[in-house]
Amino acid sequence: MCRILKKFLIVALIAALFLVQESEGAAALSKGIPDNDTTATYSGISPPKYNVELGYIINGSEENPTPCDNPASDASCMTTLQASEDSVLIRYAVKPGYSVNKTSTIRIQMCYGPDNIVDRPWRKFDNVISENKQCGFDLVTNLSPEGEYTYLVTENAPSSVYFIQVLEVCDDGTYCSFGNSTYFNVNQIEDTPSWLMGITGALAALGPLSLIGFFLVEHKMKKN
Repeated sequence: MCRILKKFLIVALIAALFLVQESEGAAALSKGIPDNDTTATYSGISPPKYNVELGYIINGSEENPTPCDNPASDASCMTTLQASEDSVLIRYAVKPGYSVNKTSTIRIQMCYGPDNIVDRPWRKFDNVISENKQCGFDLVTNLSPEGEYTYLVTENAPSSVYFIQVLEVCDDGTYCSFGNSTYFNVNQIEDTPSWLMGITGALAALGPLSLIGFFLVEHKMKKN
C-alpha cells in the first residue's frame, strides 16, 4: 500500500509541475520592461497624441483591412490572427497638429479588448499607466518617435481580442503621450490535447490528498 501511494504521489507531483510549466508559458507575455515613470496617468497625458494604424501578415501575405472599432470577437470587421503564424504591422505617427519630439522613444504594448477584461481583476484597467493590467504585454521599447514595427504573434498569446498601445517616453523617462489602435483577434494554438490536460489537472488536484494519505498510512504502520 505504501509503495502504491508513493508512486501515485510521484505522478501527481509530475502533473503539478507540468501545469506550472504550462501556466508560466502562458504568462511569458506579461510585462517585462520596468516602468521608470510610476505616477503618470492616462488622463494626465490626454488627449492621445499618436495615431496607431494596423496591417497584418496572414499566411505570408500582407493585408490592410478596414480598421475595426468594434471590440466584439464576432464583429464583421474583425481580423483574426493565428498565434505563432501571423503578424501585426504597427504603424505609428503623431496626429496632425502635433509636433514630433525627436528626443523621445516609443514603447509598444498589446492590450486586452474591453470585453476581455470583464470579471477578470488580473486584467483590470488602471488610470496609472504603470499599474494598468489591461495592457500587460510588452512588445518592444526604445523605438524612434515615428515609425513601424512588426510583431509576430507569440504562440503563448491567449485567445482574445486585443488592441495596440503606443506610449511616448520623453527624454527624462516620463510618459508624455500615447495612442491606441483599433481591434484585432488572436486565436491561440493549443498544443496540449484536452484529454491530457483533464487527466493532468485531476492528478495535480489529488496530489495534496495523496501526500496526506501517505503520511497517515506511514504513521499507522509505524504504530503497528
